Amino acid sequence: MDDEHVGGTGEPHGRDPRVPVQGPGVDPVYETGTRLRVARPTIDPELAGREADGPTAAPDSAGTRILQTTRELLDCEDAYTISHEDGFTWWLERRAQRFSLSGPHEDGGRRFRTLSFTTDFVAGVSRRTAAVDSLIELLHRGGEMTNAALVGDKLVQRGRIAIYEDSSDEEVENRLKMFTHRAILANLICGAHGPRVAVGLTADGAGFPNVTADDTVHPTTGPRRHPHPLHDALDRIFVARGNEPLPGPCRPDLVECFVDLVKAGYKVFIKPDMSEYFLPGTQRGIEYRVSLDLSERNAMLGGGMFVRLTLTLPKTIAEKADFTLPQLLNDLEWDSPDPLMQCGGWALLAPDLQPGPNPLRPTDELLPLDKTSLLYGAFFPNASMTAGLAMDATLDALARVGRTVRWLQPDWPN
Repeated sequence: MDDEHVGGTGEPHGRDPRVPVQGPGVDPVYETGTRLRVARPTIDPELAGREADGPTAAPDSAGTRILQTTRELLDCEDAYTISHEDGFTWWLERRAQRFSLSGPHEDGGRRFRTLSFTTDFVAGVSRRTAAVDSLIELLHRGGEMTNAALVGDKLVQRGRIAIYEDSSDEEVENRLKMFTHRAILANLICGAHGPRVAVGLTADGAGFPNVTADDTVHPTTGPRRHPHPLHDALDRIFVARGNEPLPGPCRPDLVECFVDLVKAGYKVFIKPDMSEYFLPGTQRGIEYRVSLDLSERNAMLGGGMFVRLTLTLPKTIAEKADFTLPQLLNDLEWDSPDPLMQCGGWALLAPDLQPGPNPLRPTDELLPLDKTSLLYGAFFPNASMTAGLAMDATLDALARVGRTVRWLQPDWPN
């Protein structure tokens, strides 16, 4: 590591107050389609089944302010928005996108609320098949997508984030700005690529004759008479900003993050140009690596910040893993009571298990692999960069390590 600076000693000593505490115990253990024994966490009823079981309780005054700020950041018009007890559904173009708020919940004495969105993508996917598993796998590899999932007969994009009560107004606004940008991107990417994905699922004998891009309109107002101001934001804002240098005030200070992480007891390596750092370690016999990179460009959106978590799977897990494993982990995270930032998704990287071509980037080539690993990747474009995002994303990834290895190795001795 001669070309990198290193700090810290490995596992943290004490607790950085910004590091989310781990959630409740993992009980019971159950078998999965991958023949792995994975532990399901205890689920807070308020967090479980946000989509399937209908709305949660109406938000209090603080929750109402969060939802109102979210609507303002999205520039939602009443004519194309439906209010629900726990949130709202709106139509930027022709895809329904629902926002829901739950809480307050407790996290180590701190109160937080969870804001989530679900975006319609493709309809008519009547069952899970190898083609569907492969598609979801690919959608998570580039980082620009949020969490893709099959819910009922719909392929959706979804995301969630925790908002703490003791956060400053600026911190809340920054988190909501980043999160609404994720939602806008999900909306526009679903619109741009939904037809192509639908065609892919009807071709090559995939077995979905009725699959289609999940286009709908407001049930009473109907289609938009005029485009929403954000209808061209993918190119006008996100790609355009991705082709420009990140302004100084918006550029994360990785040196400051490096120092804070070392003080918290983590072993951290940082490159000499201060554009990337990573944190390696081992928990429950599983090697992990959390990396944050400001230099790598996203193929779709250009400049920004890649945050990746890689778990190298031991042989006992690797030999049984298939593409259902990352989807299981995505679903467990979606139902988890923990205060997490779900802005990406899990993918499985295995030497003998390669998905087909990426429908978003058909010319991409998959690199040869010599190990089986799980990858959780999220990309935050230049336009979404806010103060504190680099540290928030790093700490979220570190909390994800502990949560995931407990699910994968439930019988590991404490």
